[in-house]
Amino acid sequence: PVAAALDTDGDGRVGEAEVVPAFARWFTVPE
Repeated sequence: PVAAALDTDGDGRVGEAEVVPAFARWFTVPE
């Protein structure tokens, strides 16, 4: 699941500190 992939610190929750870098990575890395 996407939420699990975003939960980078494994605490079961997706915080802004995890989501922002993830989106930044998706938008800056070409497919």
